Amino acid sequence: MRARLLPLVPIALLAACTTQVVDRAADGPVPPMSDGPTVTTSSTPMVAGDTELSSVAPVLSVERFLQAVNAEDIESMARLFGTAQGPATGDPLQLETELALISQILRHQDYRVVSDRRAFGRAAQTHRIGVNLTIDGEVIPDVAFLVVQATGGRWFVECVDLEKVTSGTGQGCQA
Repeated sequence: MRARLLPLVPIALLAACTTQVVDRAADGPVPPMSDGPTVTTSSTPMVAGDTELSSVAPVLSVERFLQAVNAEDIESMARLFGTAQGPATGDPLQLETELALISQILRHQDYRVVSDRRAFGRAAQTHRIGVNLTIDGEVIPDVAFLVVQATGGRWFVECVDLEKVTSGTGQGCQA
């Protein structure tokens, strides 16, 4: 199944030309993340985090996270979930359990990114990504994902408004 991102076609085309290509199939493993996508302009490679292209990275992190959710790929989810300090750490069994629960809640038939806005007032660069999720045939509008940039330029999903998915009324991951 493919995600419907028609309003973001220009951004998606730019992203496809500048970052690692990710298969959008709902099932199967998610490719491991590299230290950072590279962009080749002329003969000079640049890290995307150092350019205006870094604004595409938060959306790609959410898309990869959602792909890992449907694939029940807890390892990939763990690589994408974290804070400005880096990937989530702690008791591995507890982290695996929490991510498995998140995967059960967020398992979806389809999704559509509907917004991407900068969340101000935080030490690390943070974006709030709004996603319409289709779960059991019902569209749950504007589920909030907070995505934060860690040192080194990687982006991590820091918060998902699971309450919006489970009850229809959420607080939207406070920035």
